[in-house]
Amino acid sequence: MIWMLTSCASLLALLTASGALADGRPRTADPHRPAMRVIRAWDETVGPGAGAPKRRVELVFDTRQGVLRRRVRDPSGHLISDRRVTGHPRPSPEEIREAFDRVRRDRELGPLLRRSRGHLDGGFLLAEAAGEPCGPGSRCLQVFLLSESRRELIRWAIVDLVSGRIAYRDYRDYRDYRDYRDYRDDPP
Repeated sequence: MIWMLTSCASLLALLTASGALADGRPRTADPHRPAMRVIRAWDETVGPGAGAPKRRVELVFDTRQGVLRRRVRDPSGHLISDRRVTGHPRPSPEEIREAFDRVRRDRELGPLLRRSRGHLDGGFLLAEAAGEPCGPGSRCLQVFLLSESRRELIRWAIVDLVSGRIAYRDYRDYRDYRDYRDYRDDPP
């Protein structure tokens, strides 16, 4: 019996470390989303001189594998190079728009935003350790629900663009942070 518990614990630790478990469920990409999301793209000239060949470079996030890739294409669009790279590039405007739209459509956050006549801000990346909802394989953006005056934080939501889910509806609740009101300049 003890060996079985040890084996189960080892398997759970392995799955958690690999990012297979996010928030208690397997990490799966939304099948309705594109498998490759272009985050940034630019043209480069290869070599000196005015007649040097050009190529298109794209940083793409592979949502099926949860990894960042650097792809290079020739002027006709043929793939020259495709390699995995590390890092967390800043979100594209499209990703930020998608995260904001996901918050607006959420069953809890959408009505809260409308009732408060608040505003959305943010779009910053959040990368957590393995086993967390925004661990390896995710692409999570922070979205701040601000009051109408934009002076108070109503909610701090986190959206995982890979799964299309709200990873945290109020991130402060999950991180043992004191209530935002404790940080205002006003004395109690």
